[in-house]
Amino acid sequence: MELSKIKNIIIIILLIVNIFFLVLFIIGRIETGKLEKKAKEDVIRILSSYGISLDMSVIPVYSDLGSYDVQRDTESERSVAEAVLGKCQVYEPGGNIYQYSSPLGEAVFRGNGEFSITIAAGIAMPDSSLKALGSYLDQLDITADLKSAEIKYDDGGSLSSVQFTPLFEDVGIFNCRITMSFNGESLMSIHGRRLTSLPSPSPSEPMIGVNTALISFLNAVRESDLICNEIITITPGYSFSASVSGSGRLAPYWCITTDVGKYYVNGLTGDMVSFPD
Repeated sequence: MELSKIKNIIIIILLIVNIFFLVLFIIGRIETGKLEKKAKEDVIRILSSYGISLDMSVIPVYSDLGSYDVQRDTESERSVAEAVLGKCQVYEPGGNIYQYSSPLGEAVFRGNGEFSITIAAGIAMPDSSLKALGSYLDQLDITADLKSAEIKYDDGGSLSSVQFTPLFEDVGIFNCRITMSFNGESLMSIHGRRLTSLPSPSPSEPMIGVNTALISFLNAVRESDLICNEIITITPGYSFSASVSGSGRLAPYWCITTDVGKYYVNGLTGDMVSFPD
């Protein structure tokens, strides 16, 4: 048999094998999709039996956010302070608190991520659009979720403050907030809670699925006698916890927004908590 014919036969065989595996893959995806739909329908039916409505379109696709360790980085704190206030002197009043001061103002950073930067005469911010404010925070190594912005105005209609939820890898940190306060067109202060350093991956169990989180939520609602009629959104994200020493952890959570408020299900344990807005 000619060599060219042998090559053609091998190519045809490989093509048939690839088509076979492609068909198996497609069948597997179809079956997985059916199982996922059935699981969603079961959860919706269970919630409905307790008077809680949920549209299937609200249930997100599977997310598996990891856990992270966070150790305090005082050098990054100083960089943030000096990006706003210029060259600063540093003081340590105790309690693992670092205070930075310059003629332009003062900044205070705590081990648990809380911080405040006060600008004595303010910084002119003629462009106070969300995009411009987000870009300013980017310079301070804070990535803000612009869609989360809560804007407040004073009695005269001038901008008073804008509050953002910070992001890590494009996912919200539910229990952290960054507030920028204004006087006219001047930025007067930035305060809130931020990650104390760039997180590093930490070994952990896989994040529980959204269906499991919903059942955990239902159990907690029943045990606490909470009144809830509708689940509006379900969002994966993080919670940041840190001690005074600066040692912290970023853990995955599910945020379940209902007609009566937001509730958060721990993505590792299934426990439900509430974070202050």
